[in-house]
Amino acid sequence: MGRAVVTGPVKLGPGRVGWRKRLAGRWRDIYMVVRVEETLFRVYWFDRDCWPGYWDEVKESLGGDVLFISKDCCFFVYGYLIGKKYENCIVFSEAAFPKYGDDGGWEYKCEDEIWAFRMSDGKYGKVGESDDFPEISWSPPSWIFDVESCSNFQPRNQSEGEADVDDEEVQADLKDSNSKDDVEREGMESDSNHVDQEQEERSDSDVDDQDDGNMQCDSDDEDEDMQSNADNEGNTSLQEDVPASLFALVSALEEEVTRTLLRMNGGYEATIEKETSRKNITMSAPRACTSSSTTKVNQSDTATTKFEGFDIRSDLVPILQKIWRKHGNIIERSTMRSNHIITRALESLATMVEILEDNPVESISDCQADYLSTTLSDLKTMCFKVHWLGSFVEKAVKLHKSKPLVDSLNKLTDLSSQVKERRAILLDEVTKLTEEENKLKKEMAKVSKLIPFSGQFKLDKPLGSGLT
Repeated sequence: MGRAVVTGPVKLGPGRVGWRKRLAGRWRDIYMVVRVEETLFRVYWFDRDCWPGYWDEVKESLGGDVLFISKDCCFFVYGYLIGKKYENCIVFSEAAFPKYGDDGGWEYKCEDEIWAFRMSDGKYGKVGESDDFPEISWSPPSWIFDVESCSNFQPRNQSEGEADVDDEEVQADLKDSNSKDDVEREGMESDSNHVDQEQEERSDSDVDDQDDGNMQCDSDDEDEDMQSNADNEGNTSLQEDVPASLFALVSALEEEVTRTLLRMNGGYEATIEKETSRKNITMSAPRACTSSSTTKVNQSDTATTKFEGFDIRSDLVPILQKIWRKHGNIIERSTMRSNHIITRALESLATMVEILEDNPVESISDCQADYLSTTLSDLKTMCFKVHWLGSFVEKAVKLHKSKPLVDSLNKLTDLSSQVKERRAILLDEVTKLTEEENKLKKEMAKVSKLIPFSGQFKLDKPLGSGLT
């Protein structure tokens, strides 16, 4: 039974004009994009766990993804597929946010300009006209540049004759596709009939060979054959209803999930190597561990404890308990059904939190930074509710990449301190030398007063020079 989220239309105050709000979906999450000003946007995430629902503002980050908004649809794309400069950006057409009260509708225009807004720093600009938002490099199908393809979107001022021509072309395409489907369906039905005939002949021969005592078993077998045939017919009808492109999409998703799991776990056959690498990652932070504490850590790596029905490493359970208390059940929307996969994913999540909490920025290694970013992406792919973790991981990775610059800045700061210290020492010495110079001048004045002759005399010259 559903419930009303909004009981009436949302209206602005008198004399105010605003833009229409847009909704975007990512997996099972709902986001609302609000255009506050001409060059400012705000994004809200709908928290279903907070009864009766609450719009929580998303600050600075979309988890590294890119949100595309047109007047027709809204969708998210992984940031690494578009480019580093477009991570956490909103890319939209100029007509994607019409104003309230405008007489114009949602007419389709091929010449709509594309703009971008970056949430992290608030920059705003047209795509392809600055270094902040370079031209998006991708390979669209050829029809996307065909102006005639826009005829499928009928503007209000289009004549009825042109619309009829387009409808006839669409109907012709549908007839061609339906004829192909009929040919495939006839081939599948002929194969199914051939299989049914073989099964009937086989069942008739079995009935002739068996006695009356086995007739009940034969009837059961026939029932099973009929049920099997019904299932086959049902599967055939499902295959006819589902387009081939959907099967290809499902296959591609399965391959992506497989690669994701292999990247997270290192493969099922490399369990020992996986555990060793995970220990190296989590234990790389400087810790004062004695031999006894090291033994306890090794024992905790092998011991498991039940958590939400999964066998989790005992040392990671307290971390997951804290996550559950603060953020709720983060796997309730997951598409994974394998306990083994979810167990490994939860342990990876706890390991991420352990790295972030136990390691300062200067001690995070390249391996740990890569582990944080890739694991977060994998957890999003599995529909784990980890939006709260994105900003922490993004900050940690950025600071890690900036460590060489930070080290250089620290060295320059140390050199500046040394120069200041040396300058202070030199100034102190200059002051002392000035005082000594003043003392010498005073002594020279006293001695000069005791000499009965004025002027300067050189004692190394004869006194009678110049007599003759």
